[in-house]
Amino acid sequence: MAVRRRLLRWGSWFAFLNLGLLTLVGARYLWYYLTLGPSPGWIYATLAFVGQMSVFAYLPFLILVPVILLLPWPRLVLPVAVLFGTTVLSFLVLDSLLFADNRYHLSLITVSLLEPQTWAFVALYFAVGLAIETMLARWLWRRAAQPIGRGRGRYIAIGIVGCVLASHLIHLWAEAYYYVPVTSFTRYLPLYFPLKAPRRLARLGLVDRARAREQRLVDALGRPPGGELHYPRAPLRCEPLEPLLNVLFIVIDAMRADSLAPDTAPHMAAFAQDARRFDAHYSGGNSSRAGIFSIFHGIPATYWDAFADDHRPPVLMDLFRQYGYELGLFSSWPMHSWVVNLDRTAFARVPNLRQETKSPYPGPSARIHARYLDNVRYVDALVGRVLDDLKRRQLLDHTVVIITSDHGTEFNENGLGFTGHGTSFSDYQVRTPFLLRWPGKPPERITRRTSHNDLAPTLLTELFDCANPPADYASGHSLFSHAEWDWLIALSHNDFALLEPEQVTIVYPSGNEVRDRRYRLIQRPTLSREHMRAAMQEMSRFFN
Repeated sequence: MAVRRRLLRWGSWFAFLNLGLLTLVGARYLWYYLTLGPSPGWIYATLAFVGQMSVFAYLPFLILVPVILLLPWPRLVLPVAVLFGTTVLSFLVLDSLLFADNRYHLSLITVSLLEPQTWAFVALYFAVGLAIETMLARWLWRRAAQPIGRGRGRYIAIGIVGCVLASHLIHLWAEAYYYVPVTSFTRYLPLYFPLKAPRRLARLGLVDRARAREQRLVDALGRPPGGELHYPRAPLRCEPLEPLLNVLFIVIDAMRADSLAPDTAPHMAAFAQDARRFDAHYSGGNSSRAGIFSIFHGIPATYWDAFADDHRPPVLMDLFRQYGYELGLFSSWPMHSWVVNLDRTAFARVPNLRQETKSPYPGPSARIHARYLDNVRYVDALVGRVLDDLKRRQLLDHTVVIITSDHGTEFNENGLGFTGHGTSFSDYQVRTPFLLRWPGKPPERITRRTSHNDLAPTLLTELFDCANPPADYASGHSLFSHAEWDWLIALSHNDFALLEPEQVTIVYPSGNEVRDRRYRLIQRPTLSREHMRAAMQEMSRFFN
């Protein structure tokens, strides 16, 4: 009994020391939330943070309690506890770094995106953590021979349980009344699943039923249906006139809309004077996979898995092959890379597909704005050489030229801590340049809202003279029409958003939030049921 008591005493205090370590490592979660500005939600965030770190710290101890009672062997319990503690600590270190750079947590999806060097650092974190945990365990085992801090453990337990219960009850209230300063914190913590029961509260008359219906719509938006693809919705009816124009796609990685300026991209800015320039153009995502998918497919990237699993190309590429186009693909990324997997989507079933091009690349992805602008200038020079070659060979007047980007990038311009891409759905990350030069059509500067979803309808109707309505195969409209979007679905790696002219509704695996166009949280948002229902339909109508 003495050994069991000592092991239980040691285990509870070892968990408490781990709580201290996890709090230090995880403090950045709280810090990024606090940058949102003064808010009553800070109280909740602090309670939830302490409660979640406590769960991470004490869960291994609770798992070991039956082992201690049945097999009270210090040589077994201490190493297993150290291994558990090190694993949790390493997970939190990696997750906090991932969240700092990308604003998403570790999951089955995001783990597949990690580079080999990242796993090497994980091994280093684990080794360092193992050394720290081992020293703490040995020191504490010697201390645990006698009672430690009589009575203090009881107060610590009461405090921890109080934080957990209080945070869940506060979230239950905030979810019912859609109080965003509280509900928005959910995504800042890994594996955090706060209490939700708006429907039950609505039955009890404690919640506005209309608000509860809105919340159910948002929750449903986060669960796009699957099924067998029915794409296109009807057989295409196309009768293009000969001779067909050439088509040149120039897609630049991470070039945001405001980079198309004479001082940073002089060649493309000069080319814009002789093209149609779309100043309010948006990608279908804030990351490469979603952005590229929207360019070629013209539908939400929620369909990506269905197309990739079936190796189904978009109708646009089918038509290029059907009408005898010679396809040339030149890319700085391998086509089979997890970044885009174009060999399974846009260029699926293309024979003799060039998988990789040996071409210059401007170096590592820009994290500093100055380096980013240097990279834009470098790519602009390459584009300028391509355009000059078209002119020299007298091909420009027989070629449709499209210059755009898969997504934008951000440098914390909003002061909210968002950098890079795939971290937010602000204009910096989803708004892209878009230039279209079409022989015989005059240049124009267009300010209405357009998107990558409009490219496929433009080429199918104007180039291939397809009589089908664009809804048969895309979510957008021809860029030569006067249509603009009222809402747009944009995807990231692990979440997605409903973009509207005045606000953005972001749906995370663990919750949702609404932000204005400056990407500030809207504390009492008004949700558009019509747009949400339309978005849900758009994410399902190509499934049987």
